[in-house]
Amino acid sequence: MRPMNPARPGRFYGLGRESNGNTCPSDGPIVGHTGEVVGYQTLSFTSADGKRQVTLSVNTGLTMPDEAAKAAMKVLSTALCRAQ
Repeated sequence: MRPMNPARPGRFYGLGRESNGNTCPSDGPIVGHTGEVVGYQTLSFTSADGKRQVTLSVNTGLTMPDEAAKAAMKVLSTALCRAQ
């Protein structure tokens, strides 16, 4: 996997899969994929050990507001991380 963006360390992308080591730092990276069309953003990830999965579909405008992004990340971390 290659780094997605140097300004966002810990995130990698390759072969259609995204890895993010920042969501559950003590558990290992989560792996999955994100996508969006106007009005929706979808996030689908699994925990590093493969025991927990979550898929979210969030209604948005042209971009996801900061409040919605924070709420989505809270759902991801609650569903995928062993320790909060």
